[in-house]
Amino acid sequence: MTWHATGKCTEPGKMQHPVDGRAWKNFDTKYPNFAKEPRNVRLGLAADGFNPFGNLSQAYSMWPVILTTYNLPPWLCMKESSFMLTLLIPGPKSPGKDIDVYLRPLIDDLKVLWALKGVETIDVATGQKFNMRAMVLWTINDFPARSSLSGWSGQGYKACPTCNEDTPSVRVLGKTAYVGHRRFLKKPHKWRRSLEFNGEIEDRDPPRKFRIGIKSRLNLLDCPRV
Repeated sequence: MTWHATGKCTEPGKMQHPVDGRAWKNFDTKYPNFAKEPRNVRLGLAADGFNPFGNLSQAYSMWPVILTTYNLPPWLCMKESSFMLTLLIPGPKSPGKDIDVYLRPLIDDLKVLWALKGVETIDVATGQKFNMRAMVLWTINDFPARSSLSGWSGQGYKACPTCNEDTPSVRVLGKTAYVGHRRFLKKPHKWRRSLEFNGEIEDRDPPRKFRIGIKSRLNLLDCPRV
């Protein structure tokens, strides 16, 4: 559980674990009291729905909500034996915007684990007691599930959570297509000048970086999401 504190990649510009990524480092900078205890738990929340009967003609939905622990080394953190199945939401259809009702007990527990006091825990390696805290670093889901978890619509012309109101989109054969990905490239990049994408040169700047994040339906309140 302390591997992330000792197994960081030492090669500049390379990443072998989320601890080497910008999101993890930004969190440590913002919450140094949490970061100074390596035994505090970093979690990823994964949720999605599926039809357990494999028959799309039969209306039924099953939504597992799984927590993964990123304290562990990369060869363990994504193993099934390390997953925590916290919820299993069955029903005749997807919970949709009502998923926050089912998530409420889990969120209450996460808020207790995020609180400054934490939860008294025994370190089995040393036999000593310490106050353990936990936080949700990110969620893992596809676009429709992200809409349910965050409350940000996954449909329409402004559906991109990164671009926000600067979302570049067009209507193609009755469907909304999200275009303009070349905006993220550096200005001198050769692909910006290429006419092979849509017959036009891309001169626009990248979307603005919005300071206010998506208001999550998880309602984590003081529990941060990077």
